[in-house]
Amino acid sequence: MNIFLPIKMVWRQLRYEFLTPCCLCIAIAAAVVPLLMILGLKEGYVNTLRQRLASEPSNLEISIPTSTRITPAMLKEVQELPEIGFCMPATRLLSTEVTLQPETPNAKTQSCGLIPTGPGDPFLARYGVPAPNDGEIVLNSRHAATLNVRVGDNIRVISSRTDKNKRICKDYVTCRIVGILPAESGSVSMAYVPLAHVIAVEEYVEGLRSGLKEKNAITVNPVYSGMWLDNAEAKEKISSFNWIEACPFNQQRRATEAEVKADPFLADGMLFYAPGQLKTLDKFKKAYNLRVAGRRLPIYLWNSPMEASLNINGKGTFAISLQCIPELLSFSSTGQATDIVLECGSPELAGFHVIHLENQGSVRAEVLYNIELPRGTWRASASVLGVLKIVQLRGLVWDTQHECLSMPARDFSRLRIYAKDLDSVEPLVARLSEMGYPASGKLAEIHRIRELNNQLEKLFVLIAFICVVGAALSLGISLFNSARKRKRDYAILSTMGFSRKVLMTFPLIESVFLTLAALALSFGLFHGISQAIRSTFEAQIQPGETLCYLLPSHYAWVCACGIGTGLLAALVAAVSVLYTQPSTAIREI
Repeated sequence: MNIFLPIKMVWRQLRYEFLTPCCLCIAIAAAVVPLLMILGLKEGYVNTLRQRLASEPSNLEISIPTSTRITPAMLKEVQELPEIGFCMPATRLLSTEVTLQPETPNAKTQSCGLIPTGPGDPFLARYGVPAPNDGEIVLNSRHAATLNVRVGDNIRVISSRTDKNKRICKDYVTCRIVGILPAESGSVSMAYVPLAHVIAVEEYVEGLRSGLKEKNAITVNPVYSGMWLDNAEAKEKISSFNWIEACPFNQQRRATEAEVKADPFLADGMLFYAPGQLKTLDKFKKAYNLRVAGRRLPIYLWNSPMEASLNINGKGTFAISLQCIPELLSFSSTGQATDIVLECGSPELAGFHVIHLENQGSVRAEVLYNIELPRGTWRASASVLGVLKIVQLRGLVWDTQHECLSMPARDFSRLRIYAKDLDSVEPLVARLSEMGYPASGKLAEIHRIRELNNQLEKLFVLIAFICVVGAALSLGISLFNSARKRKRDYAILSTMGFSRKVLMTFPLIESVFLTLAALALSFGLFHGISQAIRSTFEAQIQPGETLCYLLPSHYAWVCACGIGTGLLAALVAAVSVLYTQPSTAIREI
């Protein structure tokens, strides 16, 4: 028997009874379309939210506290994590401020900070900007507009510092502009350059190299954590705007009782500072130029106390706490202000010794006995403490053999870390925390998307169960009733030589035809409704986004489930045909 004969016969039967199968297909589609809509909205809306989150590099960024010391071993360990998408060490923002100047005559200048970058930087990739190589730079739109430059132009990146002799030194590197970030990037005060350029700028500003292109023996320029205004009333005589603009610090307080006891001149003073921030000498230029009643305003530089240990051969190691001696802010002195000289109240400790800072770093210092200091008391000028802070931050050590400072290993103060995708953010934060590096990321937004996806999945499963059960019952009852009506037809076919097994396939084939027709109608309605949704919310979605859609795998999965459900629903009708006796069916008629 021709295997296609039952298929042809079922097809002709459905064509003959067109209205009844058509109504049945509409009923099945009415149950399937809501299922497709939930699945499409889940796929489209959730993935749109995920794409929006992933398209913003800040949502993939992992932050590690700036107090963490980034060693080469730590950097290598972090870069090898499987969840890492991009990892770039970074230096302190304090030492990466530069001045941009086009090469054209009488061109404007613009101050900005530098951020290290490299191939694969997701922030630059987000805006289609290439990562700069050596001698290249990426600007933001505000700086580009101010300087009237564009991609392909050359620009000077100028670094300046005030050396220990109070002289202002400058050096520059010419870079070619390879990209300009748009205003919506949010990068309004930063430029992006290779890591080597940032390191050179930082070391030049801190005095660790003589120029941006070459590096000589290490020297250190001091930094400061605050400044004293020796007359608190003087601030009231300056307009608030001018003072805030000139002052490099944004917080203020009176002297403590211990500070006044150590230095009575601070009793009427006001300290201006910013917790955790250090400023180089050139940052105080505006404050130095302020005048009250025609006279320059007396300002004293200050540094917070430091803990150290003094190693003296034959006398052991002594723990010391260095208190600050504020020093008058001046740009006219040419003295060696950064020679490491300490004062103490213990005459037996006088001399030249190597001191070791509490966390890291060491330097050779001259210890002077001050008869006015109580025994066990240690003091140093603000500039000396500023040098020691840099030595500690940079991990510099005293090379006894060559009588100079050296840098045994390059450390960093920050890491620019991006996860490779949204699903890697939480595991990466957990892994870094387990490694001892307390990390944080924007986990709340990711959790909300995940929770929404879970809720939609539960809703989909509930509606899918209701739809499948309803469609199966509807189709099964219809096929069973159709089989009962055709008992005489099946009996006649049986007498004509059709076996019962062949006759059993008729309800199954009919079920497949009806299911495919219902699915085709459902898919057509789904596409029409999804287009209506897209048109309705067109103003709220971005180019390339779709709120409701299905993947090819979803279509295949729905078709497979639909046909499988239809075949299961047709089994009762098929069994009834299998056990129908031809003689009984003909006799009943």
